Amino acid sequence: MTHYHNVFLVRASNKISALKLTQMFLAPFDENLEVKPYREYLNENDIKHMAEYYKVDPTDLDSLLLKLKDWDGDSGGIQEGRLFYVRTQNPEGQWDYYQFGGRWMWSNLIKDNMDKIVKPGTNHYWNRFHDNEVKGKTWTITYPDGTVHLLEYGQDFEIRKWVSNHPELSEVVDATEIDFTPIIEKLKQSYRKSVKFWGEQKDNEETSEDIKNLYKKKIDQGLTKWTADCHFWNITDNSYNYDVGEIKTEPKRWYLVNVDLHS
Repeated sequence: MTHYHNVFLVRASNKISALKLTQMFLAPFDENLEVKPYREYLNENDIKHMAEYYKVDPTDLDSLLLKLKDWDGDSGGIQEGRLFYVRTQNPEGQWDYYQFGGRWMWSNLIKDNMDKIVKPGTNHYWNRFHDNEVKGKTWTITYPDGTVHLLEYGQDFEIRKWVSNHPELSEVVDATEIDFTPIIEKLKQSYRKSVKFWGEQKDNEETSEDIKNLYKKKIDQGLTKWTADCHFWNITDNSYNYDVGEIKTEPKRWYLVNVDLHS
């Protein structure tokens, strides 16, 4: 389970429209989206690992076929000497749920109330059951819309949930509200560091073949299509690039939308 920080650039008429366009863009990449059945062939490493686990000869595909569902949840078949699954999971899946803001929220609600969430001077969350200082105590928070909520110490989930449900107040900003370039370039730098790491691991003799294949796939995808690893994406142009000059001509029509994706 991994969280990915993604910021999307989108040209829209207002913040609500920018949020809706982001949701529309992300919808086809839902891991829970079922598609028409398709075949996914097992590679040599898949068969090797499976055969070792079930103590079956890797050339005995008929025996391995009977183990497919137990091995990975789906049945399959054999075609021209190749073992395959029949899948309905979305092959383009990149997330199983997401929040606006989340772990990387631009809102200061958690930062400004950190002493109610984390023990001062530490990185440890308050434990409302065992920490005598906060046992049985609650605190109130006033949200930007004026509503007041009662919260328990050591809990930030409700704050993250509120921010995600009201993203227009902090997690979507136009080019007049924030300096776009530093945010985008920081995320691009994170992606470049990831690519460098994948390349080093792919070429490391001690790296397993499965991991090498995973990193090779990530590198081969490059910046030709969005993946959760990209961190930044220009939804309007469907690319990894952006035009600073174009943004400056209409700064109130260009938005950044802050998203925490989970996979």
